Amino acid sequence: MDSIENELQIKAIVPHWDEIDVYNNSMMQRFGIHRQIEAPFIETFESNSFSTMNWKIINNDDEASWELTETNGLDNSNISAKAALFNYGNIYQKDILLTPNIQLTNNSSYYLNFDYAHQHRNVGSRKDSLIIEVSSDCGSTYKRVFSKGGSSLSTTDTLDMNFEPIYSTHWENECIQLSQYINNEEFIQLKFTTVNGGQNNIFLDNISVATQEEFSALELQSENILLMPNPTNSNIKIIWDGNQRQDIHIDLIDTSGRIIDRKEFTSTKSLAVNWLLSELETGYYFFQFKTEDGFFTKSFVKN
Repeated sequence: MDSIENELQIKAIVPHWDEIDVYNNSMMQRFGIHRQIEAPFIETFESNSFSTMNWKIINNDDEASWELTETNGLDNSNISAKAALFNYGNIYQKDILLTPNIQLTNNSSYYLNFDYAHQHRNVGSRKDSLIIEVSSDCGSTYKRVFSKGGSSLSTTDTLDMNFEPIYSTHWENECIQLSQYINNEEFIQLKFTTVNGGQNNIFLDNISVATQEEFSALELQSENILLMPNPTNSNIKIIWDGNQRQDIHIDLIDTSGRIIDRKEFTSTKSLAVNWLLSELETGYYFFQFKTEDGFFTKSFVKN
């Protein structure tokens, strides 16, 4: 992610010219290639890898930064992004989670939707902060779309050292219309920044950039998928009832993010697939569905 960089070196050479100082005839510039993905952008973190959706972590002090961890309280979600500010050593340390370039459709109204969780401890009159910004010029400039800190960021009033969300009441959802910050832009990227005040952990999940119509279509598709039985012992049946024919790509993923198995279906409107699981160890697993509308996941338990 942020450790992968490219290097461009330029050196001027003049034939038959003897020069004493050759070191001032060259220059070097390091840069990173930022991936792009078409909207709708849907990130549930269930693949347990930031690289799946081409996130970039910017961790300037090389200390602890964004990580993925198991959480509770959200439907069909077991993995979330976490900034473990409770254990951070450097006060006011900033850590950035940067989306890829998201390609938008002109003249469409896009929304940013996400879940977050935090518990403010009010120790030492400091506060943790979460700042979200959007850029439409490849990160040269940003506009702030969300900024909360301290008690305004807190999603639960239950005092808890080293906070971990357990119940649905520990989470809050935010929906932000992006049209007031962008103007028919072709590409945008979002920057999620935490500022450490030494208070408690911050969690993010279910980050989406989509139109209202795309949100509705994805929610409907997710509701139309059944996993039976769940929990299961030796096999599970996936029942899909879609609205239109489309290509469907399904990955079976464990909690480490490893793809165990994969199935693909072409121009399909409905599915009734028996998936053999007898060789899997006991634990949590996920099916990640990729359709023409985006990504979403369903979790299950193997007994």
